[in-house]
Amino acid sequence: MLLQRWVVQTGDGLHEFGYEGATPAGEAKVRIDGTSGTYPLILTIESRYRAILPLADHACQLETDTGGENVRLLVDGQPQPEAPLPGPDTASSTGTASASSATASPGPALSEADLKRWQRREKSGMGSFLTLIVLSALNGGLVLLNSSINFPFSIFATVLAITGGSIYAEEENKPLYLVIGLIVGIVILGIYLALYFLSRRHTWPVWTAFGLLVLDAGLVLLLGLVNSDLGAVVVDLLFHGWMIYSILMLGLARRRLKPRAVPDPVPTQPGTEVS
Repeated sequence: MLLQRWVVQTGDGLHEFGYEGATPAGEAKVRIDGTSGTYPLILTIESRYRAILPLADHACQLETDTGGENVRLLVDGQPQPEAPLPGPDTASSTGTASASSATASPGPALSEADLKRWQRREKSGMGSFLTLIVLSALNGGLVLLNSSINFPFSIFATVLAITGGSIYAEEENKPLYLVIGLIVGIVILGIYLALYFLSRRHTWPVWTAFGLLVLDAGLVLLLGLVNSDLGAVVVDLLFHGWMIYSILMLGLARRRLKPRAVPDPVPTQPGTEVS
């Protein structure tokens, strides 16, 4: 099933490209002139995925964002306009124009400036997400080492589980409490790590992480209220607010960068021509 389609005019005629999605192995499934194939997606320094496609005497590549939703085809460095998806009764063959070509494809939903701005927000959000996970892991290790250094920019539930386990293990002289706290902390961290990797190709993990971070911020606030010392958690709350905003912008960027749907063309009756 084609998700996006392009018809490219070169010196040797028309070439039809159809994007069919990504495989579990991290490859792009592309139909070129009627023949389907898979091409490795390589992560670039711009935090996008790129697949090199065969096209004689031309540099041809397919690019997609980390969510796998903003897909475009470039030939010799130039983005190619999308063509309408073929309808059920519409022929689609290389070198011939189908009846669906009479239906105009909708233009881009965003201006070039808006597109770049939302791409920057997506890249920044993914970077903040990864930083949160890394610093949370470092904080957990610092707790185990009884270090006086810690980073407020971390998942509070992870650090709380490890800290609580360490305190109870010392007070009750039962190392089992530390093991339990460590396991709980690792599980929580693992959930966020899984959501990060899933969010590279999907949008729903972004909103799941957003909800978890709101709950995590609520846990920080609750601890401050219970201890009657909000001043002790104000820095954590500020960093949580920043992280929640970053993830929110990431989710909104994914929504804005998602390609607009191309409507199916109206099938023509046999024997009729479209002028």
